[in-house]
Amino acid sequence: MSDACLNCYAEATSLFLMRRGIPAYSKGFLPIFHDARINDIASYRHPRRIFVDAMSDLFHDHFTDAQIDSVLDVIYEHPQHIYFILTKRPERMQSMLTNRPPHQNLCIGVTVESEAYAWRAEYLCHLQDRFVTFVNGEPLLGPISTLPRDGIDICFAAPEAGSHRRPTAPEWFAALEHYCDTSKILYIGHRFDIRSDAGKRPIIP
Repeated sequence: MSDACLNCYAEATSLFLMRRGIPAYSKGFLPIFHDARINDIASYRHPRRIFVDAMSDLFHDHFTDAQIDSVLDVIYEHPQHIYFILTKRPERMQSMLTNRPPHQNLCIGVTVESEAYAWRAEYLCHLQDRFVTFVNGEPLLGPISTLPRDGIDICFAAPEAGSHRRPTAPEWFAALEHYCDTSKILYIGHRFDIRSDAGKRPIIP
């Protein structure tokens, strides 16, 4: 758990789907490994962008090493797709990927919502030579100024959404964008209209 988890969209969505009777979410937000769907990717006829763990964390303690390896194996068997894996558990991510060969379409990232979690990005430095690496500042909950200048390819940033969103300062985004520009990190984020309150209507560059 970290600050970004407070208003988790995945938890709210999974509970909504459970109430709707969707079988895959019969246990709500409890982590479940769907073995039967592991090879669904083989049916995709054209290359896709695939967010592997959009509703979970592949490196969660609830999942075994064997289960994680089975997901990674499928990713390597179908290299034509672009994969995104996002985690708040960089230690296990690094451990599971250390002995994996390069994959030019595998994007691995860590959530860094504020300066307190910038340490997570340090784990990307050991993997950039084999994968595309990214930092995810969504939601951005505070200023960030100590990301490593080497080891990160992309940085995403966005304000928190929803009725319970927490305050966001436009200067956090401006400073992060400047940091990325001077560090040769691709910044993909939001700028705010100065006429609107922070956290309401972002303008995407």
